Amino acid sequence: MDADPKSNRIASGLLAQFPYSSALEWLETNGTGGWSSSTVSGAHSRRHHGLLVTAETPDADPFVVCSKLEESIIESNTRFDLGCNQYPGVIYPAGHQHLIGFERNLFPVFTYQVAGLTIRKTIAALHGEPTVVILYEFGSFARPFTLELRPMYSARSVQNLSVANEFINRQYVFSNGVLRLKNYSSTPEIFISVPGSTFREDQHWYYNLIYVSELTRGADHTEDLYSHGVFCVRLKGGDKLGVIVSTIEPQARRNAFALFQKEERRRKKLTNDAETEKVKLLTLAADQFVISDRENKPVVKAGYYVTESTRQDVLVSVPGLFLPTARHKVARRILQELAASLGKVGPGGNATSWTVEEILWYYLAVYQYYLFTRDAAFVRTLLPMLTSIVEYLVKGSLSIGHVDEDGMLVTMISESADGVPVRSMPVNALWYNAVRILEFLLTEAGRGKDPSRYSARAEKVMENFIRVFWNEEDGCLYNYFIGSTANREIRPHQLYAIVLPYPLLSKHRADRVLHVIERDLVTPRGLRSLNPGDPNYAPTGCDTGTPANLGTVAMHWIGAYVDALILLRGSRGRSEAHSILEMVLEDLDRGCVGTLSEYFDGDAPHTPRGSVASARSVAEVLRVVTEHNLLHERAGDKDVLASLPFRR
Repeated sequence: MDADPKSNRIASGLLAQFPYSSALEWLETNGTGGWSSSTVSGAHSRRHHGLLVTAETPDADPFVVCSKLEESIIESNTRFDLGCNQYPGVIYPAGHQHLIGFERNLFPVFTYQVAGLTIRKTIAALHGEPTVVILYEFGSFARPFTLELRPMYSARSVQNLSVANEFINRQYVFSNGVLRLKNYSSTPEIFISVPGSTFREDQHWYYNLIYVSELTRGADHTEDLYSHGVFCVRLKGGDKLGVIVSTIEPQARRNAFALFQKEERRRKKLTNDAETEKVKLLTLAADQFVISDRENKPVVKAGYYVTESTRQDVLVSVPGLFLPTARHKVARRILQELAASLGKVGPGGNATSWTVEEILWYYLAVYQYYLFTRDAAFVRTLLPMLTSIVEYLVKGSLSIGHVDEDGMLVTMISESADGVPVRSMPVNALWYNAVRILEFLLTEAGRGKDPSRYSARAEKVMENFIRVFWNEEDGCLYNYFIGSTANREIRPHQLYAIVLPYPLLSKHRADRVLHVIERDLVTPRGLRSLNPGDPNYAPTGCDTGTPANLGTVAMHWIGAYVDALILLRGSRGRSEAHSILEMVLEDLDRGCVGTLSEYFDGDAPHTPRGSVASARSVAEVLRVVTEHNLLHERAGDKDVLASLPFRR
């Protein structure tokens, strides 16, 4: 794909081709769980697309308040439609044919040209409120013209689709350029402000819009949208027009351009310390996953369009979303909120509200937070809880796991028979690190508390880890044991034993594991979740109903892979990491422009799947780019590119 690396400016020659511009998406978020999104063509392809989508709470199903705002230019009795929709057998209108430019830097910006008139449109979701502003800037033009704006509504949850009905409210109020209406008694009231406009009533349904992404995954994919009429504004060359779409009643002095400038200042401040354009784009992408609930508590959203986030999503994302971007106070508050819940885990208490993996990832998140901030006072408040949980696991006081005679953390998984212990390699790599981290934090912030018992426990785990999990025949690690039966699946979790803060493998064994990972799992988009030679390998997952852990590529694993390259291969590994990151970051110009997808098909061409914007993907790429100071030097030479595993 042709794109300007300085601002994600997409090549204009391709935008007029519907298959191209409809495959590109854009996303604006408002920090409260809502968003504005569509394809670059203007034709919605998902039920989640909408000009104004709001969320009552971070975990609630968002609501599509306003689906679209379709523009038309009327000049010398000639009509030029800028909107775009896909209907059965036809694209109408075909406004994408007038699209000559699209870029995504601070905001998505579209440039159209009709009859010699250039129209620049910018869309911005305002942080902290359910409001979207749309700015129109018109180039030089000799004659006056009329801009028509037609709002179209679905008024439904993102989980549903709208069907034409007789119950939609046909009443509205228009006064002083503001349209006010409430489509159903149970839906939010909406306000659309178009300064200097008149409103022409033209009420009817638009039937059978096709959302092709829903069609592809075999879901319901047609929708009917309603419109009450059209705004009309008389304009001339050089004019500007700012539109506000919101569920908040507009005040007299509420100006779209002033609101935009405030949001622009916020985003510029957020990216002030970004040293490269790619880091700037990743920082803006990271900001989209940080939202606030009704009590103004920070919440991490796992992805768009995902309703719920797991604790593991949050904990894996914290180091990348908050620490490189200097949002340390937000990271601390999230860890505090999680500690309030984790502190309830104990014998006879809420022992199963957290999974073993989530508990162990909490230790890693606290460790990363401490390394960035050296906030010993905060860590000291967590030490009693962190110490107690390790002791509970050692003594077998929790139903979710216990430590056996070899120091291994034994858990249960759903596939096992009742009462059969499971020794999981990734869980025990995390367990070893949790114990070492507790030892480290006690030394750093424990004020004289003796960490030696945890040193001895960690040594026991390390002594037995290789004996239990090393698979000499395959040159890598077993995935887990159920009883005495080994699972030999090759998965990216093997990297835990290499790249977590306290590694468990010698250099020789780590090199062998990395060789297997590169041979079987590495792709230009991330790591496969399962090796292609496995009989259960299913490269197309997520959107097609197949579990994502049977071969689908997960982009977030690129972070651990980069860590391993640099740790094990030094400067050569750094060059390889630089080259593969440049290829991964090409996805900032694909799919949903300006962010990174969650999953891809395991086989080429690695079609994107899952969330179009993933917190884990963005966080891990941003983490390794900043942590290893990558992307500053020139890309690796041709020899390095040729040596990458998927190029062999």
